[in-house]
Amino acid sequence: MGLGGSLIMENVMRLKTIRKEVEAGKQEVILKRLPFDSLMWVSSPTFDKFTERYKMFYDIPMEVDVVNEQI
Repeated sequence: MGLGGSLIMENVMRLKTIRKEVEAGKQEVILKRLPFDSLMWVSSPTFDKFTERYKMFYDIPMEVDVVNEQI
């Protein structure tokens, strides 16, 4: 699998984890960093407007806080 394929798989796994946590009632979820995120434009939302769009795109409830994983 190439770089693109592994990034897609990592993103799918990241979203599955978030959905499980939301279903379990968590009000804050940690958004795991993707590998090679420096090669992408905004792989993780960095400010409120992008976070709002990320939640809308991936159907994450607006009341759930999405926090980027710290390095």
